Amino acid sequence: MSLVIAVMGPEGIVLAADSRNTFTHTHPQALGPSGETVLLKVNSFMDSAQKILRTDNQPFLAALTWGTASLDPQFLKGPASCLDESEVIFLGKRQSVKSFARHLGQCLAKSWKHQSNAEPMHLVVAGFDEGEDDGRLFSLSVPDPHPIEVALPSKFGVFHGGQTEHAEYLARGIPFRLMALQDCIDFSVFAIQATSRIQGWHLGMCDVGGPVDVVTITRDKGLSVLQMKTIEARSVLEPSPDR
Repeated sequence: MSLVIAVMGPEGIVLAADSRNTFTHTHPQALGPSGETVLLKVNSFMDSAQKILRTDNQPFLAALTWGTASLDPQFLKGPASCLDESEVIFLGKRQSVKSFARHLGQCLAKSWKHQSNAEPMHLVVAGFDEGEDDGRLFSLSVPDPHPIEVALPSKFGVFHGGQTEHAEYLARGIPFRLMALQDCIDFSVFAIQATSRIQGWHLGMCDVGGPVDVVTITRDKGLSVLQMKTIEARSVLEPSPDR
């Protein structure tokens, strides 16, 4: 599972996401005196998922993804593959938020290889249209390719995706329409880290965790990467501070 957050404030948009991918494996296991076989579900996770999607030729747009992490059961193709295709299709021409969301939806739906009962791949596409002061959000649930605009109260507010119960509680009563961009950033990071910590106190899966990635989009400067995990060589014997 995941927790992704999009905050629309008067100074810009903040997109934040955790890094955890949770996998459920089914193994046949012989149990009992008669040796009957049952299916056991075993869960595992990795903290290296990239849930913020961005492309250099569209600096005023980005997307968050959660739910099913790949377009096929073998995990051979992820949502970022459609960003590679957009580099060729758009040729640097600035796209509207809706147009970019429609392109992503069509590309992802065309590549969808899962069975009909699989959990969808969810996305929210955020950004600014050229010449407009207000940002826009569009949600997608692939394999349905059609984007739906997200309406926030008074144009400003917060959108949550994934395991949202704790973040939604934290957002109650917060006047996002009055918040500076830095405050929107601080809320987004805190909500994800708090959710991860609270899950660690409960029985069950801790489906939110790992490093928190954060980008901002402003109407003047476009997309800025504030923090994004990188591939690096590090000691795997020392406990990670993010777990």
